[in-house]
Amino acid sequence: MEMLAEAYRNTNDSQMAIDVLRRVVALKPFDAGSSVRLAALLQAKGEYEAAVSLLEETSRRHPRHPAVWLALGHLALDRNTPEGAIRALEHLDKLPDAGPVRANGSRPFWRSIRENSRKPPMDWTRCWPQRPMRRFCRPSRTRACVPAGASRPLPGCVP
Repeated sequence: MEMLAEAYRNTNDSQMAIDVLRRVVALKPFDAGSSVRLAALLQAKGEYEAAVSLLEETSRRHPRHPAVWLALGHLALDRNTPEGAIRALEHLDKLPDAGPVRANGSRPFWRSIRENSRKPPMDWTRCWPQRPMRRFCRPSRTRACVPAGASRPLPGCVP
C-alpha cells in the first residue's frame, strides 16, 4: 500500500496519498516510517496540527527512532517554534544509534537555533513537499539559493 501512496504522490494527488497512508498507519500502527511519511505529507499540505499529533504519538511508541525526532524538529522549525525544535533535537542527540541522522540533518538545525535565526540555513521547505516519502532530506540538495536575510543568491546556486 505504501507503493500506492507513492504513486499517488508522484501524480500530485496528495489527498489520495494521505488517505492511503492513513490506512497503512491504521493497519500497521507500530511502523514509524509510515507515520513519518504521512506526517510529511500532512505538513506539505499545511495540516500542521494533524502532523504534530501524529508525530508525538509516534514518538511515544518509538522513543528511540531517530527519523521521528528529526521530523519533529523539521516540523517545529517550519512552524517557527524553536523551543519544540530544540526539544526534539536534544532528544535526537541523546540517541546512541542516530549518528547518520545527526550527520545528515540535525547540525544545520542546531546552527540556526544557536544563531537565533528564525529560518534554518537550508531550505527544508523545498525538500519535504517534493520528497515526503523519503526518510531524510539531504541538506546539500535543498540549499536555499537566497538565504534568509541575504540580498543576493549564493555563488554557484541553481534554483
